[in-house]
Amino acid sequence: MSRREHLLEVRNLEVVYPARGGTVQAVRDVSFTVDEGESTGIVGESGSGKSTIARAALGLVELPGRIVGGEVLWRGRSLRNKKYARQVRGPEISVVSQDPMASMSPILTIGTQMTEVMVRHLDLGKKEAVVRAGDLLEKVGIPDPGRRLGQYPFEFSGGMQQRVVIAIALSCDPKMLIADEPTTALDVTTQAQILDLISSLRRDLGLSLLLITHDLGVVAGACDLLNVLYAGEIVESGTADELFYRPHHPYTAALLGSTPRLDVKAERLTAIEGQPPDLRQVVAGCSFAPRCPYATGRCESSPTLGTSSAGRACACWHPLDSHQGNLTGSEGRLGHA
Repeated sequence: MSRREHLLEVRNLEVVYPARGGTVQAVRDVSFTVDEGESTGIVGESGSGKSTIARAALGLVELPGRIVGGEVLWRGRSLRNKKYARQVRGPEISVVSQDPMASMSPILTIGTQMTEVMVRHLDLGKKEAVVRAGDLLEKVGIPDPGRRLGQYPFEFSGGMQQRVVIAIALSCDPKMLIADEPTTALDVTTQAQILDLISSLRRDLGLSLLLITHDLGVVAGACDLLNVLYAGEIVESGTADELFYRPHHPYTAALLGSTPRLDVKAERLTAIEGQPPDLRQVVAGCSFAPRCPYATGRCESSPTLGTSSAGRACACWHPLDSHQGNLTGSEGRLGHA
C-alpha cells in the first residue's frame, strides 16, 4: 500500500510568549503528523500548550506570541507563510472553538454569519449560499433550518450554538477539522451528542480530525492516535488503546488514575501531587520528575521522545511496562514500581 499523505506536519515546534518575570516557553520541540482520514488527539492539563499548538496549526500565532523554532506544514508548505495560511484557513483547515459565543457575532443572524463564509471562499451567490447553509444546519441536527437561519446566537442553547459553529466550520468542505476543547461548558449529555456528531461527520465526509482536550474521556472513542502533552512537550504518543490500557509514561498513567471510571470501584481518585513547572524558567531534566513517584538521579537529564522496542514513543527514563502501567486493578490506582 502506498503511504498516505501527511496533511498536517508539525516539526520541532517551539512557541514563546513574553510575560512578567521572563519568557514563557509555551511549546517546546513538539512534533507530530495528521494524515488523510486520520483522527489525532492532543491531551494535557490546563496550561500545557494545547491551544497554542492549535493556533500554530491554523497559522494564527500572532504577537506577542512568536514561533521561534520548527515548522508547521500543510501539504508540505509552511503555514508560517501568512499568505498561504490565509488561503488554506477555511477552505482546507477549519476550527471548532471551545466557546461558540466568542466565535460568533451576537449582532448578526446565523444565516449572515454562515453565508458570508461561503460567499467569500466558495464564490457562491447569496441565494446559493442560503440553500447550502440550510443544508448544513440540517446535517448537524438543527431542525427547521429555514427559520433558524434568521435567528441570532442568543436564541440558541449552548449545544445548538456548538452545532452551528460545526456547520460553519464545514461550510467550505475542509480536509481537516481542528476541534479545540469543543465540549467546554456543555453538560455531559450534550457533550456526548457533540462528540458523536463530530465523529459521524468525520466518517461520512472523510475528514481528518485534530482533537484538543484536557479530558481523556473525550478522546476515548473519537481518536485513533493520541499525543500526551505535559509542560509544552509531548511525553508519550501511541494508539488510543495503547495509551488507555498500557500507558508507558508515569504522567499518562497518573492522568488515567485521576479520571473517574465506571468499571473500577474506588473511594477516592488518585491525585497528581505537586504543580507543573514554571515555563518562564529553563526546565532542567525531565519536566515531570518533581511530581513523579519513580524519579531517580538519572531524571536530572532530559529524556527524548524515543521509540521503544514495542513501537511506542515515550519520553521517560523509567517507562512503565504493560503490567505496571495497567490501571484496571481493583484499586484503580497507579501501579507500584
